[in-house]
Amino acid sequence: MKSYKKWKLSTGTYVEDVLYNLGKKCRYHNLVHSFIIDPGDKFVQSGFTSDEITEIRETKSMYELPKIDDDLLEYIDSFAKDSTKDIRKALYSSHPRLCENYNPHVDFPYEHVRTTVSDWVRLLEMEPNPLTSTQDLPESWFRINVWRTIDIAFSDVPFVFFVG
Repeated sequence: MKSYKKWKLSTGTYVEDVLYNLGKKCRYHNLVHSFIIDPGDKFVQSGFTSDEITEIRETKSMYELPKIDDDLLEYIDSFAKDSTKDIRKALYSSHPRLCENYNPHVDFPYEHVRTTVSDWVRLLEMEPNPLTSTQDLPESWFRINVWRTIDIAFSDVPFVFFVG
């Protein structure tokens, strides 16, 4: 990764470099293998000074979150119902962004919302309900049924691949 794309702390340390080096040393599963920082993890702390850990903890966001279009928020709110039956009615009512003029480059968020709501309604209606089950489900079940929502959220971004 090019340095200009990395998170540079005030000490000059690049966070990604530290995580990469920690990942090479780590012989057990750890979040550093996914470049996820857990500042409370002793192993992660071993790669940074205490001042750097404090800076990481106190950093709110490096980027401004994108604003969600009011029309999209209204569409999301249209699924705030009291029953899955009512949610299904809303799912299958027409929406101007999802009809014959659908443009995948502009209207994808609407398609993603509809797909996600449909997937979760299906899960909520299953008997027995796997979301409330006390039985341990295999990781593959979560990858297929739960994480799918996240995968699809990025499917309109070129060259983004999820490995699972």
